[in-house]
Amino acid sequence: MRLWLSLTIDEDDIVKPLPNLDFRIIQGNSLIEEFDGINLDIVLETGSQQELSISSDEKNENIQELYKLQKTFFNETDLETKQKIIKKINKLYYSIIKNEIENKISVNFEKKKKLLLNLNNFESVNLENNFMPWQLRFFDVFLEKKGFDIILANPPYNREKDFAEMFEPVNKSNFGQKYHSGKMNFWYYFLHKAIDKTNDNAIISFITSRYWLASSGAKSLIKRIKENLFFIDVLDIGKVKIFDNVIGQHIITTYSKRKIENFTYKKVSNNTNDIFANKNTDNLEIEFFNQNEIYKNNQINFEKNIISYDNKYEILNNLFSTSTGIQESPDKINKKQLTKLPNKNINIGDGVFVLRDDEIKKLNLKKDERNVLKKYLELSDVEKYKINYSKNCIIYTSIDVINKIKKKEYINLKLHLDKFKKYITSSNAPYGLHRPRNENYFIEPKIIFKCMFLKPSFTFDDSGFYLGFSFISIIQKSSLDLKYLL
Repeated sequence: MRLWLSLTIDEDDIVKPLPNLDFRIIQGNSLIEEFDGINLDIVLETGSQQELSISSDEKNENIQELYKLQKTFFNETDLETKQKIIKKINKLYYSIIKNEIENKISVNFEKKKKLLLNLNNFESVNLENNFMPWQLRFFDVFLEKKGFDIILANPPYNREKDFAEMFEPVNKSNFGQKYHSGKMNFWYYFLHKAIDKTNDNAIISFITSRYWLASSGAKSLIKRIKENLFFIDVLDIGKVKIFDNVIGQHIITTYSKRKIENFTYKKVSNNTNDIFANKNTDNLEIEFFNQNEIYKNNQINFEKNIISYDNKYEILNNLFSTSTGIQESPDKINKKQLTKLPNKNINIGDGVFVLRDDEIKKLNLKKDERNVLKKYLELSDVEKYKINYSKNCIIYTSIDVINKIKKKEYINLKLHLDKFKKYITSSNAPYGLHRPRNENYFIEPKIIFKCMFLKPSFTFDDSGFYLGFSFISIIQKSSLDLKYLL
C-alpha cells in the first residue's frame, strides 16, 4: 500500500487501483509449515513421487480450483462476486488441509481425529495462524514461477539464550531441526526460508545486524550462502543510527540466485546520505570484491587484503603458541574499590600483586621472598621494537608459594597481602593470582604486544618479563624463528 501510494505521487497519468490483496497480505509464523506436526508444504503432484497422501486426485482438483479462484479474485471489482469467491477459497483451503490430514499414512486415527477438531478453529484463510503453508497460500507463485522472484526482509534479531520461547516452536519443526545451530540468531532462519522459497533467478535483500559475519553461530548459514547465493551489493551501515529504538550495528545484504562474479561493498561513516554515490566520499568508502575472496575460515570478511596470499598461508597457532598475560585481580587499588570499601591506610594506586620499586623496598623482603617477585611490564613500558622497563614487579604466586605464605614462611608477603585482603577478588584469594598462566609464556623468548593498540607495537623479549592481561605473548613452537615473525 505504501509503495503504491508513493508511486502515485510522481505519476502524471491516472494510476490503476490496487488489486484485491486479501490473500496477498498474510499474517502467520512464516518459518513453520506444519499444523500439529503435519507437513503443509503441499505441492501439486505432476507424476513425481509423493509421500503425503494415499489418494491425490481430489487434492489436485482442489488445488487447481484454488489456483483459478485466486487468479480471478485478484482483479475482481464487483463486491458481491468478491464475497462469493472469498467463501469458495476459504472452503477449498479448509478442504485441502483436511484432505492432507485424513490421508496422511503415518498418523493414527486418534491423532487425526484430534487434528481435525483443531482444524475447525481455522474458519478463514486470512486469520493469523501459527504456521504458514507457503505453497497453499501462493500456488500461482510456485506453479508459474517455481518460487518468489524477490524477497525483502527486516527480520527480528534475537539470540536464543534471551528468546528461548520464540525459538522453541521453530526448533521443533522439520525446518528448525534442519537449520538450527548453536549460538545462532533468530533471523538466520528467515534467510534459510528465503533461499527455500525463491526461484533460480531470484533476488533476496535483508537488513540485519552485522555481527553474524564473524560469528561461530553463523557457520552453517555462511556455508549455505556460499553454496546457494551470490552477493549483488552490500551496504555496511555499521554504527550509524538508522532505527530510533534499536541498538547495534546494521548491514543490508542483497543476493542473487544467479551467478555473479563481482559485487560492490559500501561502508558509511556518519549518515546514509551518500549511499547511492558511485565514488568514495568523506562519508562513503566503496570496495569491489570477487565472490570467493570474502570467505575465510567460516566467516565473511569485507576487509580488502593489501597482499594477495593466493591461499598459500599458514595459521599462526600452527607455528607458534600464544597466550594472554596474567589476570591479577587486582594489580593495584583503584578508585572504585576504595569508594566501595574506604580505608584511611590505603590509597588509590597502592600495589597489591603488582608493586613499584619504592613499595618493594618498604616490605623488607627476605631473599627467598624476593625470588617470588618477577619483573613486570606495564602498558606504557612497551613500544614498537622497544621496552622501557619501569622497575615494577609482580608477586607471582604458584601453588608452592601460596602454601609457604599460608604457613608464614613468607611472612612479609603474607602481611602485605593480608592488608589488602578485602580488595582481592581472585578465585585463588587471598594469596593467589586469579589466572597465573603457564610461566613458559614469560620466561621463554617471546614476542609481546598490547591487546588493543592504535599503531602496531610488537617487540621481542628474551629477558623474562612477566605480562598482565592487556598483553599477548607469542612463543616458538616450530622451527620458524620469532624474529622472522616479528
